[in-house]
Amino acid sequence: ELRFFVILRDPVKRMMSAYQHKLQRHIWPEGWTIDDEVQEGMDKFHEWLLHSNPGEHYSTPFADTVKRGLYDHTIGFWLNEFEPAQFKILTLKQLAHDGSEVMNAIHEFIGVSPRKADIRQTRVWPKRAINLPVPEGLTKFYEPHVKALFELKEQFPIAFHDPPENPFSFAK
Repeated sequence: ELRFFVILRDPVKRMMSAYQHKLQRHIWPEGWTIDDEVQEGMDKFHEWLLHSNPGEHYSTPFADTVKRGLYDHTIGFWLNEFEPAQFKILTLKQLAHDGSEVMNAIHEFIGVSPRKADIRQTRVWPKRAINLPVPEGLTKFYEPHVKALFELKEQFPIAFHDPPENPFSFAK
């Protein structure tokens, strides 16, 4: 049976990281700022909302860095297309907090005997990360989407990795 592992990062941190990666690889168009990217992504989503039907999945031909953090739309779509028991959805925070516990849960989920998972916390970001302020409105833009994701967690608890000792969360 098909199984899905989904690891989610706080959408604001994911957006900021995507910007840094594009900036370091010189993929960002000259003169284009993170504020431009955020505003364009939010504008595209709001434009889509004006013309969409209730319950319609937010799908666009573009993959902007703002859209990628709208987890509620994609996961909600998947959970209605597949059996929720086919999913193990967790956060990067959970993996960083207790990687061994998460790996054991994944082994159990896919039906293999647990192996000693020696997960060491490592730096996965560039040593010279750029410390930029979060663009205005980005956190507020994502708030209802994060709330909707947590409502999906309540609706489909079997799909989410949420043990009491390492709960599903983006908070520090």
